[in-house]
Amino acid sequence: MSSASNHLERQRLLRIAREYQEKGYQVVVEPQPADLPEFLVDYEPDLIARNGKEAVVVEVKSHATLSKSPYLPALAQALQDRPGWCFELVVTNPRRRYAVEENYASLTPADVAAQIGRVRQLTELGSHDAALLLLWSAVEATMRIVGGREGITTEGQKPLAIPKTLVALGLLDRGDYSLLEVGFKLRSPIAHGYQATAPNSDLINSIIEIVQRLLKPQEQMA
Repeated sequence: MSSASNHLERQRLLRIAREYQEKGYQVVVEPQPADLPEFLVDYEPDLIARNGKEAVVVEVKSHATLSKSPYLPALAQALQDRPGWCFELVVTNPRRRYAVEENYASLTPADVAAQIGRVRQLTELGSHDAALLLLWSAVEATMRIVGGREGITTEGQKPLAIPKTLVALGLLDRGDYSLLEVGFKLRSPIAHGYQATAPNSDLINSIIEIVQRLLKPQEQMA
């Protein structure tokens, strides 16, 4: 197993441990033989979480180590007929870093304006989900534009990090930030293929106004 795989699996394991603890489970990470019931002493599970009603045995693997773990089916089988016990396999992978800067140019203010026009058309057609996805693309492009104008580092920033900085600089009020936050929370499940609450036209139009207001100084300087 590579050190990268080790680190990735360890980080994911600790995150899962915290999630179970927050749900009220008693968690043992990398349990020792003394922590295991007799039917698990031949295995080395990554984590056991108990809450009085159930016990969950968790294994965290990357694709690199998954094929090198032939004991997993036997572990799952050992738990299958044990009342109150269940098995959870978590497969994690390193995030791929795409060289966006090398392949794509960021949208210009004119591009954003054209995109806003398409957002309005989708909104008029009642395609609010599609409108919000396209609008959020315009939002992120706008944040890069404004960040560059104000000398704010944008590379590697999370979607709402730049708006937070703009609030601190007095360039964006908290009400606008709250609207962007709502938009992002609605956009994320839609973008990742989950059922979600559909945005309404009022929210979309409000975010359009924020984008246009942030770009206005740039347009005046052009």
